[in-house]
Amino acid sequence: MDTTSGAPQVYPSTPGIYNLTTQAEGHTVYYTLRIPAGYDGHTALPVILCLHFGGQPNEFYGGRFLGRFPIPGCGSLAALLVAPTTDQSGWATPTGEAPAFAALAAVEQHHMVDTRRRVVMGYSMGGRGTWHMAAKFRPHFVAAIPMAGTPGEIELDTLRDLPLYVIHSEADRRVPIEDDAKAVERLQAMRAPVEFARLPSGDHF
Repeated sequence: MDTTSGAPQVYPSTPGIYNLTTQAEGHTVYYTLRIPAGYDGHTALPVILCLHFGGQPNEFYGGRFLGRFPIPGCGSLAALLVAPTTDQSGWATPTGEAPAFAALAAVEQHHMVDTRRRVVMGYSMGGRGTWHMAAKFRPHFVAAIPMAGTPGEIELDTLRDLPLYVIHSEADRRVPIEDDAKAVERLQAMRAPVEFARLPSGDHF
C-alpha cells in the first residue's frame, strides 16, 4: 500500500507493508512501515528502527533495505519495523537523524508502541548509523544491531550497558572488519553485553 498521494493519509492499522510520509523540519520524510501478523492495535509492540545502506536513495529506499535484511531476519517477531529514507550524507549526521526520529515519532503516534523496547539496526551506511544512533541517543534504545558498518569516532563508554549484536564478514573488502573488531574488544573489556558474529565468508555486497 502506498499512501503518498496528495489526499490525507489514513494511517494503516492492519498487518502489511506500507509506504508512508511525514514531515521533519519542513521536509517530507519517506518511510516504509511493516506491521506484523496478528497485530491487534491494543497490545504495545516493540519497534525496530531499520537504517538502510548507501547508494542512490530514492523516495522509499528504506523499504528496499527492509526487504533485504530486517524482514528475513526479524519478520517472525511481533514487532513494528520502520525503515526511513535519508540522503547520501548518511545517518550519522543531523540530516540523517531527523528522518529517523520523525518516522519513529509518526509510528509511535499512531500505534501502540512499547517505547521501552526500541531497537536500532542497519547495514553498511546504516551499520555506521546504528553505532552512531545507539551512542548519541542511548536512552532511546534497548539494543542495537550494527552490520558491516564501522563505529567511527563514537564514545564507546556510552554503550557499556547496551546489548549489541555486531555482525561483520571477515571477507568484507568494502568495509573491513578491523574497526568493528577493535570496538568489540574494547566493549568486552568493559564487560559490555556485546556479541560478535564474525562471518567467515561473504563480501560486502
